Formats: sequence, structure tokens, C-alpha cells
Amino acid sequence: TARRHARQINEALAEVVAEYPGRFAAFAVVPHDDMDSTLREIAYALDVLKLDGVCTSTNIRGTYIGDPIFDPWMAELHRRRAVLFIHPTMPSVMNPAVPPVIEFSFDSARMIMNMVLSGAKRRFSDIKVISTHGGGAMPSLAHRLAIVQPLVSKGAVTTQQIEEDLRSFYYDLTSCMGEVNLAAAMRLTGSRKLLMGFDYPYAPETMMREEIERFFAFDGMADADRSAITTGNALALFPRLATR
Repeated sequence: TARRHARQINEALAEVVAEYPGRFAAFAVVPHDDMDSTLREIAYALDVLKLDGVCTSTNIRGTYIGDPIFDPWMAELHRRRAVLFIHPTMPSVMNPAVPPVIEFSFDSARMIMNMVLSGAKRRFSDIKVISTHGGGAMPSLAHRLAIVQPLVSKGAVTTQQIEEDLRSFYYDLTSCMGEVNLAAAMRLTGSRKLLMGFDYPYAPETMMREEIERFFAFDGMADADRSAITTGNALALFPRLATR
């Protein structure tokens, strides 16, 4: 059932892209019922439908991306040098007092931490991983993770490795156009790993306009940085878009 639903969604997305090639690109969804179905859908979506990457969530039924159970399809995406867009979902254990916007931020951080500490980000380094919402809470936690975890792991991972792996992600800036957020993102990765994002259509147009105004009002980047974040980085990730 999951595979059939994924196929229907991907074919519908491909129709939209074909009808409006200058306006849209699309990430494929994949089933997670079994590994063979996931691998077949990746091949169909990227080779036949010509979609522009794959998307998934931070955890699948409580198991976070970076866990060895996902290695077969991570290896396939690595082989293809594919783009993988990872959006947060709710953790398996919910605290009803914590609003989803907070949980989403920490679930992105849990996913990033798991990919880094499990070694998956380094082993599958040719996957271009995009973490949305600016990596959630990770920019605030990055320094603490980098200096404390080597002590906890007794040298199994180094501060340099953690910092390099955190910089290897792409981060979109959905709901992260505040001055503190932008400054943290720039310090974490520099402008070449940042992308625009808006949560459309869930975010109203007024919120999107205000976020754009905040982005261009931020004085912590040069015009070249703004150009890279608004268009250049996306065109480098998705070369086919440049021709559209």
C-alpha cells in the first residue's frame, strides 16, 4: 500500500513539473515498508520520472535517519550523488505540553546528530542532505556537541570531525530569517550551504513577505552571499533548473 501511494504521488508530481517546467521541481517520496520497495521507487522516480531528488522525514516510526537499517537506500542515494531533503516529524514519544514547532526543531537536531555520530553522513558523503528549518536546534547545540561528545565517546569521534560533518549539510532557512538565526547559520556553514525556504502553502503570504524583508535587512552578509542563498546554491544543487 505504501509503495502504491508513493508511486501515485510521484507520478502526480512529475505531471506538475512537466506542465510547468520553469516553475516547479519536485522531490520523490519513498515507501518505508520494506527496503526493496524503497529502492525500486528511488530508481523509478529518478530514472523514469526524472524527479529532482528524494525526501524523507527525520525519523521513521521512531528510528532516525542515520541508523544502519537505512544503509541500503542511503548507499543507493550516495551512488547517485542524489539530493535528500529531510523534514522533521514528531518524535515517537510526545510531551503534550511541548508545541510541535519546538518538537520539530529538536527532531531535526536529533536526526543531524544521529547522522554525524553514527558515521552515516561521512560514509554517504556524496548525498547532498538538506535539513530544513535551518537545522532546527542544531546551530545552537553545535559547539556543545563538538566539544563534549569527544569526551563522552573517549576519542571515538573528534571535535574536528563533528564540525566538518555539521558543515557538510545544506540547511534551508524556513522560519529562520531572524537576525540571531541567520547569524548562527552563517557562522555554522557560510552562505554556500544555505537555501531559501518558506513552508508554502502553510505559511501565509504575509509571513513570507515579512521573512523576505528580514532576510534582506540582515547586515551580516554581503550581496554575493544573498545571491547564493536566494538562487545560486539551488541552481548548483539542481543543474536542470538552470536550463528552465
